[in-house]
Amino acid sequence: MRTILFLITFVLFSIYLNAQSLKELMTNVDSAISKQDYQNALLWAEKAKNEAINKYGNTDSNFVSVIKKFVEINFALKNYYQALDYAKLDSTKTQIINGTNSISYAETLLNLAQIYLYLQRYNEAENTALKSTELFKKLLSQYDPKYANALKALAWIYSAENKGIEASQTYFKILQSIKENYGIMNDAYAENVSNVSQALESKELYSDAEEFLLHVINEYNEKGVVKSDNYAKACLDLGRIYAKSGRESESEGLLKYGLQYLIQKSGDNNLFIMSNYNFLAYDYSLTNKYDESENLYKKLLIFYKQYYGENSSEFASLLNRISILYKSMNRFDESEEYSKQSIDILKNLKLEKTYLYSIHLNSLADVYMNKGKFEDCLQLYDECENIYKSLYGDEYPDRPMLMNNRAEIYKNLGRYKEAEILLQNSLMLIEKKSGRFNYRYAVYLNNLAEVLEFEGYYSIADSLYKEVLNLKKAYRGEFHSEFAETICMLARLHEKIGNYDLASKYFQQAMNIYIRNINLIFPTLNDNDRRYFIAPFNGFFEHFCSYLSKSSGDNNEMTGEFYNYRIRTKSLLFNFHKKIRENILKSGDSSLVKSFQVWQNLRYEIARYYNFSSEVLEKRGINFDSLNNSANEIEKEISNKSEDFGIELQKKDYKWEEIRDKLNNDEAAVEIIRFRIFGDIKNSNNPSVNIPGFFDSVAYAALIITKDTKKSPKMVLLKNGNQIENNLATLYTNTLQKLKDNTNNPDKEIQTAVSEKILSNIYNNIWKNINKQLKKIKTVYLSTDGIFNKININTLFNPDTKKYVIEDLDIRFVTNTSDIINFKSKNSGIEPNAYLFSNPQYNLEKDSLEVIAREYKSIRKNEINELSSEVDSLLKVGISPYPESESGIKFISEKLKAKGWNIHEFTGASAIEEAVKSVQYPRVLHLATQGLFLKDIDANIKRTSGMQIIQYPENPLLRSFLIFSGINNINKNLNGHSNIDDGILTTYEIMNLNLDSTELVVLSDCETGIGEIKNDNSITNMQNAFQSAGAKSIIMSLWKINNEPKQEFLNIFYDNWLSGKSKREAFRQTQLTLKEKYNNIYSWGGFLLIGE
Repeated sequence: MRTILFLITFVLFSIYLNAQSLKELMTNVDSAISKQDYQNALLWAEKAKNEAINKYGNTDSNFVSVIKKFVEINFALKNYYQALDYAKLDSTKTQIINGTNSISYAETLLNLAQIYLYLQRYNEAENTALKSTELFKKLLSQYDPKYANALKALAWIYSAENKGIEASQTYFKILQSIKENYGIMNDAYAENVSNVSQALESKELYSDAEEFLLHVINEYNEKGVVKSDNYAKACLDLGRIYAKSGRESESEGLLKYGLQYLIQKSGDNNLFIMSNYNFLAYDYSLTNKYDESENLYKKLLIFYKQYYGENSSEFASLLNRISILYKSMNRFDESEEYSKQSIDILKNLKLEKTYLYSIHLNSLADVYMNKGKFEDCLQLYDECENIYKSLYGDEYPDRPMLMNNRAEIYKNLGRYKEAEILLQNSLMLIEKKSGRFNYRYAVYLNNLAEVLEFEGYYSIADSLYKEVLNLKKAYRGEFHSEFAETICMLARLHEKIGNYDLASKYFQQAMNIYIRNINLIFPTLNDNDRRYFIAPFNGFFEHFCSYLSKSSGDNNEMTGEFYNYRIRTKSLLFNFHKKIRENILKSGDSSLVKSFQVWQNLRYEIARYYNFSSEVLEKRGINFDSLNNSANEIEKEISNKSEDFGIELQKKDYKWEEIRDKLNNDEAAVEIIRFRIFGDIKNSNNPSVNIPGFFDSVAYAALIITKDTKKSPKMVLLKNGNQIENNLATLYTNTLQKLKDNTNNPDKEIQTAVSEKILSNIYNNIWKNINKQLKKIKTVYLSTDGIFNKININTLFNPDTKKYVIEDLDIRFVTNTSDIINFKSKNSGIEPNAYLFSNPQYNLEKDSLEVIAREYKSIRKNEINELSSEVDSLLKVGISPYPESESGIKFISEKLKAKGWNIHEFTGASAIEEAVKSVQYPRVLHLATQGLFLKDIDANIKRTSGMQIIQYPENPLLRSFLIFSGINNINKNLNGHSNIDDGILTTYEIMNLNLDSTELVVLSDCETGIGEIKNDNSITNMQNAFQSAGAKSIIMSLWKINNEPKQEFLNIFYDNWLSGKSKREAFRQTQLTLKEKYNNIYSWGGFLLIGE
């Protein structure tokens, strides 16, 4: 039955077709096209063609009109070859009917050119489009819209051919046409402004694009139309150019301005806004604002999925950009996954032979490079090269870049000669096309210099590095970090050949650049950006220290400069913290606030221009020195009104001589520094060749200053760093454990003799040589590093004097020896009040905690921390309670009350994180809760394109923390959102506590319980955080002490301090008292006092 009905319908439809006129048939074709019903449109068009032939023949305009419909329908169906055949027929018939000197013929040529473009037959597309535009220009006014459309198609073709200059020139002609016909406020004008800038951008002609866009923006200013869509769009274009050209600080402001204006008018759920979110996300990634970048990309994913679909090339490109972001964040597995997804989408779309596909292959190759999958990387480069050749021939535009990328792989594989040849060829191509004076030439030349250095051609490498410096100076300026990187390579080269005078000169120059940039930029950065900013200095610092250990004599002035560098950069994350800014802004002093805001704006402007070359600054009329001098004058003014600001400001200029001048005749300052040895190491990918890098060998340096130090600090080297960390530290820990297990052992004399023998061995290896330089010294201000953070020097036994170090020396631990410059002996002057926290109820239910937390809502906001995998695993097991801490705090509370102190106790359920954060300016803050310190994650230094690329670790301020009530239950139910805190007080949050003028913070139950700690920065970071929050001194435990000796220690200390002794005197006397009683370092040596 269905078959019969179908046949009847078909017959009727056929009769209906045959009965219609050509006009009616063409109307049906247009109707089907408008509904995107292209299959039916083809049926109607076929009938119309037959009707046209029957009535008018195939050389009539009616026939040509039908053929144009076939072109349109097949193009819409992406049947490009069929469309091409019909377009050729259209052009031939039009030429016969109207001749070659007609507008209709020009239009057929334009259609042909566009189809050639889609088929990537670029030569035919360009030649055909040129014929079309010339014909339109001849027959019409240069301002005619048809001529503008032809130019637009030609510009598209130039862009596809990577002919950016020709494309921009063509777009500019269109722009003039639109301006003449419609004015600068026309939408098409803004569109073509973007087209011009994008074409210039494609050729990396950023200065030309900038000049053009600034001209356009000035036009809008002159017309008084800055509050317009077109002005906002021009700002977005300029912001994109700045982002691509490395001027991220300028880019962000323009992008935000343009987006905010347009979003206010029409919201952000549209393609134009979302496209510009792409650029803002990219800009965020360049300025290390990874969270902001990732959040924008997540928003884009939702929009693109709805707008384009998950199987579109646009969605694939977005995945690729997210892959690049994750690569920047060292999330290489995720980066690889997103990159492969994007490539799979393009494969499904049959786009394997397109330039877009090659871009995605290059991104995946970058991921493989970082993961050390070099052979896979080379295979991808081969595939890219095949695509380039098929599109552009053997002389494809990206050939120099691909050569450089291959050379980088060969360098990593130790195939230096192959890398050298590729780099030389790439440089010849760049020079031939663009000359030597361009930034890409400088980068590739730097790579060649490094390869030649690795091959042993030191003289040639030295010459090339110097040429690179001249180019970078012109493009980046002589204070840019990239300029400093090449300086470091010259220092490395001359160190290698034993030319220490020149090596020292280059190390000094690089150090001056880094210090300058820290002083100029660091105060303006937010807390998150700071860790990314300082990461590049870490490798330089270690290399510099390694160099000094090999080249430094007793009175080497470089040692003094290095000491200055050390005290300037140590604990840098905690300098100029936002709390100082907040205190100024809340001071109520309008003059101070205004001066601070002016200073901030000046510093932001200085940071914006710091990486500009002198040529660019001069061109823009910017007097950098004048800006800096103005900032310095305002700094002096602010320092007179804000003591905290003045102290922070001083830190940038501290010199070791100031520390010396603060010392008494019997005092010394000692900076301990851990570093790896730098030199020629085996290439892990090709052990037959060497490459500069860090050995596994670790060493320690002690820089010593006394009142008698004249020319430079004394350097004492401990070259047995590996033995200290791997053997002696373990020996120390095992000894402590045995002493803990045997505190009630009746054979205490035997126990003491054994421990003293072990402690003597450790003393001889890590302190003896330092102690030799401390003759006649009674007090030592000691700033520790590495394993020295886990070993209490006071507890070591001197076999020569038969005494513990504490008996020979008064060791005063400080986070930085420059701290002593600002030590004050008088108390804070605030009322005697103490906040005491103990025995948190870790299993407190979330509902109960919410009730307790309500009273703190008006004071502060809640914060949820991103937990590392180590903490997450720990919480699944649960934190065990420690009820003994409560009884100890009760004793301390009674002692303080007896002396007239105001006491605020938080015990059990009330010991919540919100309560700690709500504390206001206590004189004493005692936290008897557990502290956890996670193993440090070192930043690895990779090499890409001849530059040191830093891979950033997790935020170090989130790797140490104190834990409070509810932690075992809160984090199981938060899911990233909550109206309560998570029970984890991180180092970052500690920095924001209100501890100004706080005399003392006591951490009596900290425990380094998770993993092995090498550098122990997590411990020192917590010390720094409390000091940054305002605390003068911190007492904390190095290990978990049994309750009885711990409580006895705290009771005696508080008695001593409350009796009128200074904190230092009280603390030292407590240790000596307990030493006499226990003669067991486990019982008396577990606490440290850090600070004043």
